[in-house]
Amino acid sequence: MNFFNDDDPFENVVREFLGGKARRENSFTSGEEEERHIDLIENSEYVYIIFDLPGYNEEDIDINIRGDIIDIHVSSKNISGIQEYLHHKLKEGISLSKKLPKFINPKGYKKSFKNGILELKFMKNG
Repeated sequence: MNFFNDDDPFENVVREFLGGKARRENSFTSGEEEERHIDLIENSEYVYIIFDLPGYNEEDIDINIRGDIIDIHVSSKNISGIQEYLHHKLKEGISLSKKLPKFINPKGYKKSFKNGILELKFMKNG
């Protein structure tokens, strides 16, 4: 017998409260949720793509560029010393996939990470 309504937005909260596991959702965020994590800044020479990744460390980040698509997956590999309520969120992680602008060179980017902010610096083409 199932007491949970899969269309109810509070279903995962109730499942977790009663000791069950939350229903798994699509691992790629989209729309408004994704936009909260990404900024794009450019000047005459470079394009900076900034990812907001609070709670994660540099070793938690996997970056993969295939052609003009960038995939970022972040999940905490070490959750010791983290508050219990954050374990699930940090371990599940964030996955983002974006098409890179045509005016940047996807090869040879530079990466920096500090205070939960990942910055990728790309040269502009031409």
